[in-house]
This record gives sequence, C-alpha cells and structure tokens, in this order.
Amino acid sequence: MSGLFSITRNIILLGAIAVTIYFVVTPSHDHNKEKGAIPTDDRHYDKAPDFSLTTMNGEEVSLESYRGGWLLLNFWATWCKPCLYEMPSLQRLKEKMAGKSFTILAVHSGSETLGNIARYFTAEGLDFSVAIDGREDVSRAYGVTSLPTTFLINHKGEVVGRAEGMREWDGAEMSDYFSGAVNSTGSD
Repeated sequence: MSGLFSITRNIILLGAIAVTIYFVVTPSHDHNKEKGAIPTDDRHYDKAPDFSLTTMNGEEVSLESYRGGWLLLNFWATWCKPCLYEMPSLQRLKEKMAGKSFTILAVHSGSETLGNIARYFTAEGLDFSVAIDGREDVSRAYGVTSLPTTFLINHKGEVVGRAEGMREWDGAEMSDYFSGAVNSTGSD
C-alpha cells in the first residue's frame, strides 16, 4: 500500500512541476491577454521618467509634450512577434479614443531603419506616433526588460499602469477603462 501511495505522490508532484514549467515558459499572453493590464485602485503613483525622443516624422517629443493628457507608452520592436500582433489593436484603440485627451506613442526599442518601421506601419495601416529609442536609454529608464511593455501615464505625468506582454488593447474592458480614466481627469 505504501508503494501505491509513493507512486501517486510522485505523479502528483510531476504534474505540479509540469504545470509550473508551462506557466513559467509560456508567455503571459497565452493565458489571459488582459490580465494585469491596468490597475484601477487609488494608490500613490510614481512620476514617469522624462524622455526626449525623435519620432519617425522628425518631431522631437518628450514626456512634457503629453502633459495634460493621457499617454499610452508602448515599447516594441519590429523583430518582436507579440509586438507586431498587438499593433492593430492599438490602432483600433486609437480610433475608439479619437477626440479624447489620449495619445498612443509606440517607442521602437533598439536599432532599426526608419524605412523598415515606416513600411510596416504603412502595410498595417497604423497611424499613431512612433519614436525611436535606438540606444534604449528610455527603455532602461522605464525598466523595460521584455517586449512589448506598455505604460499608462496620466495627465499629471504619473505611471498608473504597466503591462508586460501582448494585449488586445481595444477589448471592451480595456476601452471602458481608458474612457473612464480620461473622462475622470477633471475630477482630480
């Protein structure tokens, strides 16, 4: 009887190890695309690190450029498949949020030719702003260790949310959250 107990215990232990390995190795977007995307509590938030970058259009932008409105700061790269997958949902979110004080800035992390980025954006019909972080200084300032990583920065320049991994940004829950956040700006 103790032999049967030992075998059963080992099978359960191996199963638990297999499940743990699955969740550690498999990217978070395979489990729940919106999990942990944006907090909704009233905690104290840290000031977002300032940055200065050049967009694909040659415009200099900084965190101060977006003060007074909400900024969804998305760190990505052309070689990152999950990044490319979520870009169309960012475009749809931009369209849903049109007319509101809400901007999306995609920050390309690492070196890439402007032509390659522009071709990708044109092919996918994306028209939100893209800035280049060739030396990854801004990525480091924000503590980005994996791509995609996205930050929600409120109208006061505070980081109120961080999401690592791919998301469906235009889902109903996310769209409602962003609309509610932007609409509540005047109540602060």
